[in-house]
Amino acid sequence: MSFFVDPNRTLCCRGLQEIIVHKREIGRLLENLDVRKAMGLDGVSGWPLKECKDQLLEPIW
Repeated sequence: MSFFVDPNRTLCCRGLQEIIVHKREIGRLLENLDVRKAMGLDGVSGWPLKECKDQLLEPIW
């Protein structure tokens, strides 16, 4: 199945229409990060994510 109507011009998107984020759930996930695990492909260790949890949660409504 091709998502391109015209391969060089138009992308027909059929995906997420809405994303719901719960601040409490994100905080729980950050708190439970295993900082001993290796970095992901983004190169960010779990340690700073866990240590900066409050600052990361601040912009989330």
